[in-house]
Amino acid sequence: MIVEYPLGRPFVVWVPLPLALGEAMAGPRLDEAVPVFEAWVAIKVGQIDDEGRLANRMAELAMTDASLTSVSGLAGALAVSERTLHRLATKYVGLSPYHMIRRRRLQEAAEAVRQHPEEPLADAAARFGFADQAHLAREARQMLGFSLSDYRRELE
Repeated sequence: MIVEYPLGRPFVVWVPLPLALGEAMAGPRLDEAVPVFEAWVAIKVGQIDDEGRLANRMAELAMTDASLTSVSGLAGALAVSERTLHRLATKYVGLSPYHMIRRRRLQEAAEAVRQHPEEPLADAAARFGFADQAHLAREARQMLGFSLSDYRRELE
């Protein structure tokens, strides 16, 4: 079977692709497994289209751009509607845009607590867009299973 893989070069597969992938992954050179894996993904998922690229950009911005603190801000940054964001997130990511942003903000707050243990949690909460320290504590407990006060104590 000849498969056109993502970089546009043909890739000849003479054995069933899952078997070829397993053999390539078990080999001593992982770089030889990459084209086999790319071919497998292309067959299973298909080539990425403009909608997929937009979903990738949405996830990248939501999870890395600290200036984006709301779904409306993310929609504005991508010049799409909030409904489009929700549709893309449902189809491609599995997390809502709100949860992607919420997760990033909480990770940033946890990192700040780790790097600056002397900073009051109320200040960290305000810096990362939480209404107050109680809001940050609820979010942390809900998503992480513990509060950032507990996290700070564990670091000491």
